[in-house]
Amino acid sequence: MVAVKHQSLANPRAFIKSIYDELKLSGSDEAVAAKKALDIIPEKFKKVLSNANYREQIVDFGTTNIETLKPGTLVYFDCMVQDPNFSKELQMYALELTNNETGKKTIDFTLYADQTEDINHEYSVSHDINPSFIVDTEVIYCTEIPGKTSWNSQRNSIIPEEGSKFEESEEFKNKKKSRYPFPNTKHNAAVFYNGYPNFKVNQSIHVVGIFDYTLCHSEESNEILWPTILAINSSPMNELFTPKEIESKNYSSAKELCHRYLMNHVGNDSLVATYLMLLLISKSNSTNEKAGKFSISLINAPQISDDLLADFSKNPTETFGIGNLSVHHLSTQSLIKVFESIMPVVVSIPVSIPILNKCPWLPNAENEAGLRSGILQLCPHSLVVLDESTLDEGVLEEQGLRNLNSLQRIVTEQKLGFIYPYQQIEIDLDIRFLVISKGKSLIKTDIVIPLTEFSDTADSSEDSVIIESRDLEFIRVYLNKASTLEFTIPSEVSTTISEEYANSRKESKDSPSTLLKTQEDLFLTLTVARLLSLSKMESELTIDSWKESLELEKQRRSRLK
Repeated sequence: MVAVKHQSLANPRAFIKSIYDELKLSGSDEAVAAKKALDIIPEKFKKVLSNANYREQIVDFGTTNIETLKPGTLVYFDCMVQDPNFSKELQMYALELTNNETGKKTIDFTLYADQTEDINHEYSVSHDINPSFIVDTEVIYCTEIPGKTSWNSQRNSIIPEEGSKFEESEEFKNKKKSRYPFPNTKHNAAVFYNGYPNFKVNQSIHVVGIFDYTLCHSEESNEILWPTILAINSSPMNELFTPKEIESKNYSSAKELCHRYLMNHVGNDSLVATYLMLLLISKSNSTNEKAGKFSISLINAPQISDDLLADFSKNPTETFGIGNLSVHHLSTQSLIKVFESIMPVVVSIPVSIPILNKCPWLPNAENEAGLRSGILQLCPHSLVVLDESTLDEGVLEEQGLRNLNSLQRIVTEQKLGFIYPYQQIEIDLDIRFLVISKGKSLIKTDIVIPLTEFSDTADSSEDSVIIESRDLEFIRVYLNKASTLEFTIPSEVSTTISEEYANSRKESKDSPSTLLKTQEDLFLTLTVARLLSLSKMESELTIDSWKESLELEKQRRSRLK
């Protein structure tokens, strides 16, 4: 059965005009009707979009070839705010027109209109700028979410109507390229206008609006046409994907399934699989939780051959290997594929001397071209895999050292710096970091685990566990639910842990192997205990989970000796 398209989807501009006409027919003065339309149009679209069948008929801007997308098409875009201060403009939401023959005045609602259309030859504009019809508009620049995995793209089957092919100028290509985190990577991006909440840089948002090309006035040249979404509805994305409700499933079985899936790609190492699972449900955005930050280094990982290593270092690709599995060892490839099958956003970065020396890692707005992006400008809740096993010998230049220090600060403190003229500002992050290295890592992490059985000859084509799509979906939902669960530590458990810590400090003088010698040890073990509880879908810390965390840390530290 062919789905029936609502007018708002088939011709959104005609639908908007009908809303305005209806307001005028209801007896409202034209100026009043235009003012009311500002609020009523988003509400009308919101009602339409509450219907799931209609939502599925909207074109996905993130997966569409926008060079041939017809202007005036209704689109949705799940995106990252790259620059919330791209431009600040005054917009006319209505024009007062005068009939050239009769002199009669009328008001035309123009906020979402095609700006390239000529005014009806029977009319002329009464006032180029009428203060009564001006809205103050912030224009923001958004890119597709960096590292968004294929299963999370949710491509729909809607084939958009094509228009004339848009030829991108070289100037536009260069400006667009500098605003995406990953070097020379094909992506979709747009600026968007109209009312929206106070979105922040790096935030992931959902936008529904009308696609068009417009001139923006923040760049050195006002002749550049930017792909634009005239936003009708927009909202923050609290999570990077919307999990489905799964009935008649026990989350304890999801935990076991996830653990087994990970374990089979780290040489059946149960300890490593457990810590990786905890990493996938960790969150680091709570400034009130000292026991919240969590990053992992896996050491003793196999390295690509010397020939491949030398070639990658001397002849890096245009993208410097970001997101390219082929530059990693087969075993690392296999593990990254696992992450990509169950996590909504995964960014794999092969660390090399060229990528550190030549690429910007922090966002930078020191010149007039606006905020240029950096590799580390990522959405909250992203998983970043830093593969140091691709690192060959070489000399780090000044920029390379700065990039390495910036990376360390982000891993350690979850702070991302933005370079502006005469100052640097910082924002809090919530990014999960996994470092894979042959020996001691360049990057200090919270947890270091030596691999014992990570295969040196693993064939990434044989994803050793055959797992069904419904089980993958179950794992995705489980990881999402576990990571968003509210968590508390009961006072009696807190008291027990405090007493145990005090006793452990006393014993540490005579027993060097004591686990809880420092406050740092306590916070780390508390983090492990908290994540273990969440992995069992428990909202409170129990003594059993605390003891389990002590045992895990004991096993891990024994490997480091």
